Amino acid sequence: NTMIKGISIKPADPGNGCTSNVSVVNGTIVIRNLKINNGTCAVTTTPTTFCGDFSTSTGLSEYDPNNKQTYSVASNELTINYADAVVYGQNEVKLDFPNGLNLSTASTTDLITFDVKVSSALAVSGGGCLAGTNFLPLAFTFYDNSGDTYGTSVATTNGVFDETGFVRFTLTGNLSGASFDNSDIKGIAIKPADPGNGCTSNVSVINGEIKIKNLGINSSSCGVTSSVSKSTASIVSTLYPNPCSDNSTLEFELKSNSSVKITLSDLMGKEVMTIAEGKFATLTKDFSVAALNKGIYTINYLINGALSKSELLMVK
Repeated sequence: NTMIKGISIKPADPGNGCTSNVSVVNGTIVIRNLKINNGTCAVTTTPTTFCGDFSTSTGLSEYDPNNKQTYSVASNELTINYADAVVYGQNEVKLDFPNGLNLSTASTTDLITFDVKVSSALAVSGGGCLAGTNFLPLAFTFYDNSGDTYGTSVATTNGVFDETGFVRFTLTGNLSGASFDNSDIKGIAIKPADPGNGCTSNVSVINGEIKIKNLGINSSSCGVTSSVSKSTASIVSTLYPNPCSDNSTLEFELKSNSSVKITLSDLMGKEVMTIAEGKFATLTKDFSVAALNKGIYTINYLINGALSKSELLMVK
């Protein structure tokens, strides 16, 4: 006992009359912070943020039941290519986090951030919906180690997508009280979402390609220094309540006076309202959505004529 080489760990006799042929079926145990003779043992904590640059394909997989989707990784970008007749809500690319992610106290305003760019060929058709070029809603679904899931979606609308540069999106969401273990999240899945506007599940994405980089989970600063922006303006904005049913309030701040136009668009990129327009650095604006149909809308911030930021508003 003065020169012990190591220690082994194995299943032991469960007792209660069990015999040696007792089986542990598909069982997993996790052990950490093993301490011998009261030695010092570093306490490990589950990460609360994730920033993925997709520099490697480690942790990536796909569910492609109809062989209509391919993905690849290059230059820290995840490229997903959808072939003719992809059905929304089925094909997906899954990313397992390097470690379990604890989002039990995650931000509700910056739950997911990412930069996206599309190919010029991306289009939606079928199902009687109002098809559009550069139009593809994306759904992000978290999953835990037990397989339970919780979904939050973003609608990336026509006119917001860009073919020449990446545009940043920020998703709001609240995982508290979700029907899965939000303190130990295994990964996230990315899939085409319901385009709405009367589209049915046979909507096709024709020869479409999207590129995603700087995927941040509870990490709004992920990639902000390297992502291509349509505007150099730095925006701080707050939108409440969201979701809303009648009125919402927008608080907005820039570093300096700028020419500003803030619009509200539906899923197809049709502008339904101008919330504010003028030259200013700060703004508090109440606006009514009582006349709008229920659904998801996009607030677009145009600073000095360039789109600088987009965020979602849900009307219920």
